[in-house]
Amino acid sequence: MKIIFVFALILSFNAPAVEDFRICAAESECACPVTQTPVPTRISVRNRRTQRVHACRPVVQIATIALESSPAQEVICDPVAPDTLFTRMANSFPPGCGYNLQNFNADGFRETIGQYLQNKEVLCNSQRNHSMCTSAAFLAFLSELRRLKDLGLITEEKIQELSDLRGIAWNYINHQARPDLLLTELGLGTGRTIRKNEFPVEGWPKEGDLLQIWREDQSGHSVVFGGYLKDSQGTIQGICYWSSNLSTNGYGRLCEPVEVVNRMIVARFNS
Repeated sequence: MKIIFVFALILSFNAPAVEDFRICAAESECACPVTQTPVPTRISVRNRRTQRVHACRPVVQIATIALESSPAQEVICDPVAPDTLFTRMANSFPPGCGYNLQNFNADGFRETIGQYLQNKEVLCNSQRNHSMCTSAAFLAFLSELRRLKDLGLITEEKIQELSDLRGIAWNYINHQARPDLLLTELGLGTGRTIRKNEFPVEGWPKEGDLLQIWREDQSGHSVVFGGYLKDSQGTIQGICYWSSNLSTNGYGRLCEPVEVVNRMIVARFNS
């Protein structure tokens, strides 16, 4: 009896530091970088809901080799999303949990924090457990702290200390809008400010960075950066992120037209 050995060779392309997003009428019109393919998303562009956003994701190729058998067969698997703070928050937080800035419920948010840190459950009640952009960014900060704890880089006691709404973390994120100073003071990361006339700065921001956006009209937004939104020529058209947004009625992904942005304050964890 002849024995045929079959084994799989997995060839994958590393995800880019910043995931590309494209404005395309259809997938066939999207011009993604080599080794990437366009994937439709449900991300909308703020004040431009008719535009379609596609993500450029790396493709995983699996070549199956059969010895003394038929020629090798190649299979293209579904594109994979990089594992970053952006994708983790976007994939684990339910949409439509309510957005409320003027009457934010601090007690309800304390409940959300406690439940999330204890068992990763996100409370979703538009009356009591609604959110706003800084509360979403704060939960993203705590999510990253939990990952650092799993790596042995921070203690549970420190997480509990920093999750207190009377502590420095909430002050830096919600009151001062300076996530860069927060990570610097804690020794957990670094940051920088990027002004409009500097766009784009190579490597800043990158997917998963905490980001404070300041617009030309002096309004702000606290988010987790996902990537730049580009047209078919590769020109930056917007900034894509995860946060709590009025237009998504709570947690969700959104893109901001770049022309309304005045500056970005970027905060990056060390690891």
